[in-house]
Amino acid sequence: MTSTPQAVRVQRAKRHRSSRLRRKQTRLAWMLLIPALAVVALVAIYPLGLTVWQSFTNEQFLAGLQPVEFVGLDNYRSVFAERGAMWQAIKNTLLFTA
Repeated sequence: MTSTPQAVRVQRAKRHRSSRLRRKQTRLAWMLLIPALAVVALVAIYPLGLTVWQSFTNEQFLAGLQPVEFVGLDNYRSVFAERGAMWQAIKNTLLFTA
């Protein structure tokens, strides 16, 4: 079955309209998603990054306005040096989250 030139043009026009509609829908989807992704970044990712940064400093909870120093891996060395307490904490965490 052969298509007439008119039918081919109609098919191309329909494809062009659908691709334009698809681009508009994709743009709308991203515009609606960006605020939600920003909230996720503020609520989840920022505190996680801050916690990781604080784990490399000597900052103490409720210590006031004491200056904070970068101590590197010293905090992790001291935690893993106390093997009994560390493994007990891991065991308790697994017990209560399982």
